[in-house]
Amino acid sequence: MGRPVIYQDYGQRAIASAWANFIARAKQKQVCNARPDAQLILALHLIQDLDLAVPILLAARARQVRTVVWCSTSLLDKSPRVMRTLSDLQVPIWPVADGAAAPQVDAFPPSATVLLTIAETNLGPHRFTRNLTNAAKLAGLLTATLQHGFENVGLTYDDEIHPVDRINFAADRIYLWGEMRTLHVRVTSETRDKCIPAGCPKPATIASADLSRLLPNANRIIGVFENLHWHRYSDEYRKFFISGVLGMANMFPDINFLVKPHHAGKWLTGMKSISNAELKNLIIADPTASDWEQHTASGLIGQITAVISTPSTVVLDAARAGLPVAVVEYEMNLDKYAPLCKIKTAGNWEKFVIDSDDMVKRNALIELSSDFSAVSILNADGAARIVDDLMLHFSGTLHARR
Repeated sequence: MGRPVIYQDYGQRAIASAWANFIARAKQKQVCNARPDAQLILALHLIQDLDLAVPILLAARARQVRTVVWCSTSLLDKSPRVMRTLSDLQVPIWPVADGAAAPQVDAFPPSATVLLTIAETNLGPHRFTRNLTNAAKLAGLLTATLQHGFENVGLTYDDEIHPVDRINFAADRIYLWGEMRTLHVRVTSETRDKCIPAGCPKPATIASADLSRLLPNANRIIGVFENLHWHRYSDEYRKFFISGVLGMANMFPDINFLVKPHHAGKWLTGMKSISNAELKNLIIADPTASDWEQHTASGLIGQITAVISTPSTVVLDAARAGLPVAVVEYEMNLDKYAPLCKIKTAGNWEKFVIDSDDMVKRNALIELSSDFSAVSILNADGAARIVDDLMLHFSGTLHARR
């Protein structure tokens, strides 16, 4: 008798409606009026921020650091996974309107002494966290950000669109995944002086996703991943990548090829040559579909036997997990990904698939993955080291509130 009433007031639809109303009201203000008693404010804005944020939140909890997540309303709108994950962790969440002016000094709770952003630069996609950082600095908080990808603009990556010497960071501290030598040779002295080697916050392995309902059979799975920034690749490279994926799926019908578009980029999602291929063993993990939205690259890696990817952070994720990894190089110069296997010609696709299933050759590929991880990041608990460093400032003695 009481079940319909309970469902009406506390069911999934009721909760979703309540959150929608809450976010809508928050959009009318710069920052939510309620200010929880927290020492650390962790700011999230991009979909990919969550994977780096969760280990830091867990490390903060283990150290009894009072933490609140300030989350852009656009992120809460577009990603149910963010709200669900943070709610499961029982972390206080406060929505901040994207388009509002930077919050005033009194918007920060008096207890807060540190603002940590996952990604902050002077680039447009990071405007939200840049505004928060500038406001926090005016309020007397210590501000910090971190390397959020293997090839990180302003830190470890440079091209004509994102020249390393044109990227700057407002934060007082920048936590690196690797040693100082991993920085680009032309990184600015201002940026270099802010950098602290800490290690990658993400653990080497996480719980594997349950894909039993999403794959046609229990055959071997090879993951195919893409980078967020497809503007880095020529048309010839794109054609080579697509033809290689289709060629593998046709050549190895007994292997599932799981194509994972980037949660934010989703370039592969729109490739009709793949989506219309009508190959049962070619599956697209479309992040816009509810069944796939909850699954990130890190979760999928646990179900995959080998990985092929464009130059991407997922290459490092897969290597750390002890998988054979191949990077599609084609016409590019990917010395930064040495000593991993490189796919340069059409025949390299087939060879990698075969080698990754041969015990001796597979072990050799896994050894290359181990070597790549060792030179790319510190062998350390990055999340713990970041929180431990920030804890030195929670007393407020170094950054007194104004």
